[in-house]
Amino acid sequence: MRQDWISEQRDAILGQLSMYPDYQDLKISINAPVDYNPTTNGILGDYLYVGFLKNSMISSGTTNGYTANGNQYTFPNCVTTGNSYFAFYPNVEDNQPTDRRNYSDRVDMFAWSKNTQPVELNQQLPDEFFYVTEIHFGGCGGYTVSTEWSHIRAASLGLIT
Repeated sequence: MRQDWISEQRDAILGQLSMYPDYQDLKISINAPVDYNPTTNGILGDYLYVGFLKNSMISSGTTNGYTANGNQYTFPNCVTTGNSYFAFYPNVEDNQPTDRRNYSDRVDMFAWSKNTQPVELNQQLPDEFFYVTEIHFGGCGGYTVSTEWSHIRAASLGLIT
């Protein structure tokens, strides 16, 4: 995931928690696929969805979270349902998110922005590749949307095969 900081761009590598070896692949789709919770800010239009844990895998007490840059960030899910995704909205209508909360209860919602690698100037992406980003984990994990971030302007999804 590329981040557009105020003065530079940085890369982070996201992944599934190692405790789920049968589900190492993340689910990437346009909009939320079956068995994953939809995003909160539908007013922003279609989006790229990166799902970590399916709804059928999440219950109260389940370990939820994500891996960023080789480190695992986990928390015990506190309800019978949960969210486990990053979403990237092109937001072609330039709407404002309806849900602008920014909180972390049991997981560091910004861990993906730590221990990142700076991007060389000649490899940086232009602004139109960066999207409004919504991140949601839990019950009792956290929620954030990029319009509320102070140190990162937006994010972009890239794939490593």
